[in-house]
Amino acid sequence: MKSLRIMILAFIADMQMSYASNSTQNQSCSCTENMPVCGVRGGGAAALLKIAGGSIAIKHEFPWQAALLDKKKKLLCGAVVIRQEWVASASHCLQGYKPHEITVVAGEHHLLKDEGVEQRVVGQKIFVHPQYVAVTEENDIGLIHLAQALRFDGKTVMPICMPTPDHLTDGYPHTSCVVTGWGSEKEGGDKSNVLLKVMVPLISDEKCRDCFLKEHRKVTDQMLCAGYPQGGKDSCQADSGGPLACRKEGNVYFLAGLVSWGKGCAEPNLPGVYTEVAHYLSWMNAVING
Repeated sequence: MKSLRIMILAFIADMQMSYASNSTQNQSCSCTENMPVCGVRGGGAAALLKIAGGSIAIKHEFPWQAALLDKKKKLLCGAVVIRQEWVASASHCLQGYKPHEITVVAGEHHLLKDEGVEQRVVGQKIFVHPQYVAVTEENDIGLIHLAQALRFDGKTVMPICMPTPDHLTDGYPHTSCVVTGWGSEKEGGDKSNVLLKVMVPLISDEKCRDCFLKEHRKVTDQMLCAGYPQGGKDSCQADSGGPLACRKEGNVYFLAGLVSWGKGCAEPNLPGVYTEVAHYLSWMNAVING
């Protein structure tokens, strides 16, 4: 009887330990599920190698970044992952193309190297904003519905967070923003083979309009400007359609803008102009859910 009692107590103790272990695992799973699933930068510490006012991005530091390739597999523009079957870009990048003529590459870092983690998907349908005006670049935003869903792996390919309508009334209290792409390092220069990043501060609409008065260019309320008065750091050709990501809480970023237009690249007192995504949430939701 004594030995049987010991065996029963040992069995109960073992069950309690097993339950505690499973409980801990379940708590860990719960924590993981509650973690942000968008807008989280990866890649570790910031790179130090400077290139034309910016720096080389760490591999997969910006898992929402995507490249658009034309039918010759040449870089066309940048894009940003917002859902598994959707990427956003600039209308001027998409206009005139048929969906199968554009390949979206997510998880890309070096355009000339296949690192085994890239996801290549052709478009199924292209949506250029119905009020896009090519001459003035107004409403320069578009969507691509992918023929196949991307795989979100928590590291190489993940979506960026979207802005909220509050951004239009409250503005952007945090001006720590980064623009990324494979664009030229200077106006008229060659495109970069590796993903580049540059930190840029946001500037007010009023100041931006003043900057472009002498250029006879119109900056609308649906546009967002970022750059340095002295120039030197900016987005450039082939960065178009890529994300201007601004940080909110912690290390979480949201899509503030899409690279749209500018005068030259990194010129003094001529900031980069971006499509302000918060203005287009209703249209984007209508397209995606329609």
